[in-house]
Amino acid sequence: MARFKARKAAADEMDTAARVLALARQTADQAVADAKREAEQILERARQQPEALGDHARPALGGKAEQVLDDQPEALAPEPVDDRPLLRQ
Repeated sequence: MARFKARKAAADEMDTAARVLALARQTADQAVADAKREAEQILERARQQPEALGDHARPALGGKAEQVLDDQPEALAPEPVDDRPLLRQ
């Protein structure tokens, strides 16, 4: 009788472990499916966003963006204080 109870307990434990494993697999499969769906939604939103301004937008801006970029180094260039050499001889 004790052997029967031990076998029954072991069988019950294995059945419980099998159910837990099946539930874990189902949960993992659902998590993967949710992640795939979310990734597809993110990609779809990214595809629907307007393209960033690039070379094709310059004619629409009348070349202003290029002109501003070209002017910046000149505006930031340091001016000499005087004509004296930095090192004295």
